[in-house]
Amino acid sequence: MRKPVILVFCDYYLPGTQSGGALRTLENMVEYLGDRFEFRFVTRDRDINSTVSYPSVRIGDWNVLTRESVYYAPPSDQSIYGMARILRNTPHSAIYLNSFFSLPFSVFPLLAMRLGLAPRRPVLLAPRGELSQGALANKVRGKTAFLKITRWFGIYRGIEWQASTVLEQAELARWFGPKARVTVACDFPAKPSQVALERRGKHRGEVRLVFLSRIDFKKNLLGALEMASRLRGNITFDIYGPVADAPYWEVCRDKITKMPAHVVVRHLGQVDTRQVERIFSRYDLFLFPTLGENFGHVILESLSAGTPVLLSDRTPWNELETEKVGWSVPLNEPERFDEILHRMVDMGPEEYGIMSANAVRYALRVKENPGIFDENLAMFSALLLKAEQTTLAPDSAE
Repeated sequence: MRKPVILVFCDYYLPGTQSGGALRTLENMVEYLGDRFEFRFVTRDRDINSTVSYPSVRIGDWNVLTRESVYYAPPSDQSIYGMARILRNTPHSAIYLNSFFSLPFSVFPLLAMRLGLAPRRPVLLAPRGELSQGALANKVRGKTAFLKITRWFGIYRGIEWQASTVLEQAELARWFGPKARVTVACDFPAKPSQVALERRGKHRGEVRLVFLSRIDFKKNLLGALEMASRLRGNITFDIYGPVADAPYWEVCRDKITKMPAHVVVRHLGQVDTRQVERIFSRYDLFLFPTLGENFGHVILESLSAGTPVLLSDRTPWNELETEKVGWSVPLNEPERFDEILHRMVDMGPEEYGIMSANAVRYALRVKENPGIFDENLAMFSALLLKAEQTTLAPDSAE
């Protein structure tokens, strides 16, 4: 029996490496649900910040990867008419959108259906944290205007929404009202790794900090550098990740030049996603005062490697201190960040070893949580049931 086809629109997919957690969520989704549904992806023909197409794929055509197929759309396809042609020519039962603000891979497919340029199908949209307070704080005027315009024209009327957390559910209700049809289904984590990682012991009087994420306003590298600058002891602070916001990186570089001599900061560039846990295993603490994370795959990867985390309170990871694997601290409490960082400097190998082991066990429990599979399976099954029963109602309420 043929599997139902879900047509997925996303800005970036494999073989891309630089788009962060959204890509990992989609990879993991195929890993967990690829035997139940046939996923067909429509995505850009190049990675984020790249000016050239992927050399290893057929552009403007379908490519079979593992259990999914991918259409790599060149710029000429990234219009309403290009998306309408793909929708018309690709058999599918339902549509899954993985961005709120993307014009070519969210707005244009919806417009193509509303204008009658493509057949209507049930739509599920996952904003991936784009409506969070931290995400909207950057380019706030443009994003707020976009929200108001798209709501005014009813672009999203009648669709289904996926919230990764109850916090995101509240954000959706804020913008689209209490009648918005929202399903809470956590992002899929990576399956447990079978690779054993070696760790160096922690020494008193020093701490090896790491920041691993794309470099832009939302991830708050500048805030992490400010915190590190106030530390005493022997401090190493290594930064990994692509520069997504060049002006912001220049501000961070200026801060790095003014760091105290005992705080050694290095930017080590982009990393292979397959090596992230191995990289984390070299450090004592993941310092990540982000302005907002929808899930935070990188947080789970740090914990999986046995590296505790110090985060802002703007992520779903609110059990860290209870589980004795790290801390989640409000950004308006800098003294609390300082207290924890100084404690990390003073921490000896025995106490640290216990915390590191706790982190590995906690991460494994998260990855093996069957509830994540169940709620995602139910969400997609409900979407496909709607596809069998009805088409999108053009005048239905948000």
